[in-house]
Amino acid sequence: MDVRGEEKLFLPEKTASHGTLYLISFSFLVPVCLVISLIFFISEPSDLALLKARLIKAGFLSNSQSYAGLYESFGVAPLPVDIELNAEVANSLAKLQREHCDKRAVFALQTKLVALGEDRLAANMLVGFASKCQDGVGELRQAANLFFKLGDSERALAMSSSLVAATPTDANMWYLKAKAEKALGRLDQAILSYANTIHYQENEKSVGQWVFTEMAEAYAADHRYCEAIGPLELYVSLDPATRDVPKIKKLIEDYSKQGKCTDFAKGGDSFPIVGTGLIPVRVSINGVMGNFLLDTGASFVTVTSGFAQRAGLSTTNSTITRSMTANGAVFDKIATARMITVGHARAHDVPVLVQDRPLDGQDGLLGRSFLTRFDVKISASRWELTQKK
Repeated sequence: MDVRGEEKLFLPEKTASHGTLYLISFSFLVPVCLVISLIFFISEPSDLALLKARLIKAGFLSNSQSYAGLYESFGVAPLPVDIELNAEVANSLAKLQREHCDKRAVFALQTKLVALGEDRLAANMLVGFASKCQDGVGELRQAANLFFKLGDSERALAMSSSLVAATPTDANMWYLKAKAEKALGRLDQAILSYANTIHYQENEKSVGQWVFTEMAEAYAADHRYCEAIGPLELYVSLDPATRDVPKIKKLIEDYSKQGKCTDFAKGGDSFPIVGTGLIPVRVSINGVMGNFLLDTGASFVTVTSGFAQRAGLSTTNSTITRSMTANGAVFDKIATARMITVGHARAHDVPVLVQDRPLDGQDGLLGRSFLTRFDVKISASRWELTQKK
């Protein structure tokens, strides 16, 4: 027997199997490594984002790690893989990964997520962006709208409350807050927020009809039907020629019947005007007399906190930042006067704003929440209140 012939120069069978595996693994990993290496040489962010998304889908990259820094910074959960694989979403995420506060990128991301029917994901990303970046008011506002659209009024209220705190004189932010509060049944707060929506609009005539009707609905939902008439009368008073229409008249009539508002507004009177400029008026609120100024530009009858206390005006628990002064923030509260009398003209259940600051020595301003219940005429020598027919 040829011993040398028995010792054939081959590796043992087991070792040959390993070699085959090494060869296969090597041939498989080479192209993968080449593909991954391309990541570092691709100049177009959109191509890079799409390549990363495809590698995630193939299982070569981890979804949770791909944009981990971005998600952690925004404080949000990773988007689902199938959403990340969308080319436009991937492109926006890649841009935000590099520049977390890129407004154009987050706008493009939320636009695409909404188009995909993922409103909540879009809202969450916007909230995360706003928490991380300066000047996130626009993103928070859009998030609030999305949450409201989803029926998540609690989140919408949280967002809109933050917006009001950041921009306390922005009528649009107050309107978002009012809608959320109304949807949650927080009617006193909603009424106050609607009042500020109207108050802070630079041109009250440009405030949409829906603001006034929604405010009236908030009163009615609280079974305060006579007070519900006030916002509608205010709406009409801003442009009687075009707004005194059957639809509004019907709403006023319905609320009047529901509340049996026989004393909504009665009587009338005529008063002389002495001199020029401001017109002083003696006004009784809940039986307490005060010195007021006629103010046809004020949305509401307004009183000082001192006069409110004397007249027994009960304010809601909700307060709002009105503006900043040299002495700090000043606040308003909303109340309802049981009766306001001017001469022989009287009105019941009139909304009143209570100001936590003086009014140039006056007790208050006689504004449109009372005046719109009457026909008002002002001439050079007299002004008149006439009961509406």
